[in-house]
Amino acid sequence: MKRHLVIGDGLSSWASELVDAAPRGQVAYLGADATCHLTYLRDTVIEEVAFGLEQRGIHPDIMLDRVTAILTDLNLMDLAEAHPTRLSGGQTRRVALASVLVLQADTLILDDPWAGLDTTSCKQVCDILDRYPGDIIAVAHSLPPIDHHFDCFELRDGTMVPYTGHHPPPQLPPCAPTGDIIDLGDVAGRREPPRRRWWQFTTPTEPGFTTPPLHLRLERGEICWLRGPNGVGKTTLLHTLALTPQPASISLQTQRACDQVTETTLRDFIGGEPAGALASIDPETHPLDLTPTMLRLAQVEKVFNRGTDVVLLDEPDVGLDYPGRTQLHRLIHRHLHGNRPPAIIMTCHDPTLMAEVSQYATVRELVLA
Repeated sequence: MKRHLVIGDGLSSWASELVDAAPRGQVAYLGADATCHLTYLRDTVIEEVAFGLEQRGIHPDIMLDRVTAILTDLNLMDLAEAHPTRLSGGQTRRVALASVLVLQADTLILDDPWAGLDTTSCKQVCDILDRYPGDIIAVAHSLPPIDHHFDCFELRDGTMVPYTGHHPPPQLPPCAPTGDIIDLGDVAGRREPPRRRWWQFTTPTEPGFTTPPLHLRLERGEICWLRGPNGVGKTTLLHTLALTPQPASISLQTQRACDQVTETTLRDFIGGEPAGALASIDPETHPLDLTPTMLRLAQVEKVFNRGTDVVLLDEPDVGLDYPGRTQLHRLIHRHLHGNRPPAIIMTCHDPTLMAEVSQYATVRELVLA
């Protein structure tokens, strides 16, 4: 059985071409955007994962056995009755993967299956893929942060060749915090319980969600690394900070870059002339025409360019290839070297990336348990 992992940027189109060329019904495909794999036509995770089997006319008893097994393998059974819209980014990706794995296709084609997952979830995904009784071709922007059993390749002129990449981080001069304190006080992330919509006959009973309170005393020029497993509420906390009144101005980079695209040109999107890695791109380019790496870098540039006291970066490394990670370092470094740098709160599941950041910036860990 093949276990191929192709590393690089712009591979989503190549993966889609593989799917289109495959015999009908023999391939199951996981795209880069996990939300595109959820129909949101079902009110529970277990029904959502079963949707593909339901459409294929699988007997309900067989359907339940297969769905239960896959949710158990991915440690999702405790979310089986949760509403799909109430999941974290990492949980959504695992549910999307479950909806693909449960089809038991001869070949899986997976686009960045580890993106946004914590170390434990990455290991669970690798373990279940190791046991999968079929061929797997995965494409990713970077290697998974754990040991794996894939043969690694890169794409050259449309041909897979053995991957020999070595990508050391850039050597950047250190940035020191300024000593200016931004005290946001005790903050708890809150997600309100779902409301009854006009077309619903009953009121949803799912409770709201509140994270443990954290005292956020930040320093300009410092990076606060907000850590914690998938589903603990890191994104909820960041959204609460961005959407409720605070004693300092705040800008937020969301997990999905396309969610923040409301402008039609790169120049308008980032709020100025493209710089750094973006300088070579026509400023009149539509942001959604950029590669995933360039769109992510443009999104991060956008939130820094707002000039707020605090910048919230929610997994800014997701979707970046290795050259893109280098450019992310340069972008963060450039804004930390400004006359009045912001304080940064950053979520990231890749300790290697954060170790690289700590080579030029002061990084303080804050754990959300």
